[in-house]
Amino acid sequence: MKRNKLDKIQLSEIMYFSKCGVYTLALLKGDKQEIIEHSLENLELMLPDKTFFRIHRGFLVNLEEIEEILPGRSPNKVILSDGSKLPVSKRKRRALIAQIDPV
Repeated sequence: MKRNKLDKIQLSEIMYFSKCGVYTLALLKGDKQEIIEHSLENLELMLPDKTFFRIHRGFLVNLEEIEEILPGRSPNKVILSDGSKLPVSKRKRRALIAQIDPV
């Protein structure tokens, strides 16, 4: 049985996941990448929701890596600790803010 690469990756090393067809690309600290044999939808169900959040149909982000949520003009974006800018869907923006900064 083929071992899944996700088993070998520490969650704290993951910056975000990006949808790549039926597979998912894991973007790791240190500019490393791994192809994961799970869909983004499956990963969203498998990973802890206090650590990972679906910000867009194509991205699942490690909340601890978000440095800034850019102001609410379209397109909404987050900036990660490595400087990456990722889109945030309009529908997910409020939930993301509530997840990061609960009142």
